[in-house]
Amino acid sequence: MEIGIKKIKEGCGKSVKIIGCHPILFCAFMILLALAISGCVFYYYVFSVQKIEIEMSTSLLSLKEKNYQDILKIWQDQEKKFQEADLKIYNNPFKKPR
Repeated sequence: MEIGIKKIKEGCGKSVKIIGCHPILFCAFMILLALAISGCVFYYYVFSVQKIEIEMSTSLLSLKEKNYQDILKIWQDQEKKFQEADLKIYNNPFKKPR
C-alpha cells in the first residue's frame, strides 16, 4: 500500500515539475483539450440533433372585437394610474423636519 502511495506522490511531483519547466506546452495542451471538449459538445447539440418538421397552420389569426376592447380598456386604466402616480409629491425622508 505504501509503495502505491509513494509512486503516486512521485508521479505527481514529476508532472508538476514538467508543467513548471514547460508552461507554454502545458497551456497549448490545455487549449487543445478545451477545443476538443467544446467541439464534442458542439457536434452533440448541432449535428446529431434530429430535424423536426414543424407544421404551419394556414388559418389567419382572428381577433374578436370585444376581447380587443377589454384589453384596450385595461391598458388605458393602467396608463391613467401611472400618470396619476407621477403627479403625486412625496416627502423627502432624508430632509430634516423643521
